[in-house]
Amino acid sequence: MNNNYQILGVAENATADEIRSAYRAKAKEHHPDLHGGDPAAGDRFKRINAAHDVLSDPTKRAQYDASLRAARMREAVEKLRVALARTPVTPAFRQPAPAPPTPPRTSTSAGDVLFGLGLLSLATWGVGALAKGRSRYDPSVDRYRGPDGRFRSG
Repeated sequence: MNNNYQILGVAENATADEIRSAYRAKAKEHHPDLHGGDPAAGDRFKRINAAHDVLSDPTKRAQYDASLRAARMREAVEKLRVALARTPVTPAFRQPAPAPPTPPRTSTSAGDVLFGLGLLSLATWGVGALAKGRSRYDPSVDRYRGPDGRFRSG
């Protein structure tokens, strides 16, 4: 399919002066009077006039450019659809994507260190038991200590 730019032989970003001079040259070259009544020359001349009518008016040119871009987009989508229809689906495409790796920790707090050693939970429980006046278990002697720190019976 020849578009209006190809008919006049100009680039799509051509200025109005370039379009006008290309139109005059093409019209002079393909004028039916110069070709002795050749019907093909008359058809070429009509296409050149129609292309100039569209490209010389800024509003018509903007509409034409938009329709040209839309046609190119439809062609690209159709080519992609055809290419995807020919591509066989392998089982690798049906599997879920693997989970992204967890980022490494950049810093370690004192609570993380104590909890990692198992001391945080033991230390907070023991302090809380003493502060609230309850007994707490002392695993070193397998006995309970009272709020005053002495061993309790039973």
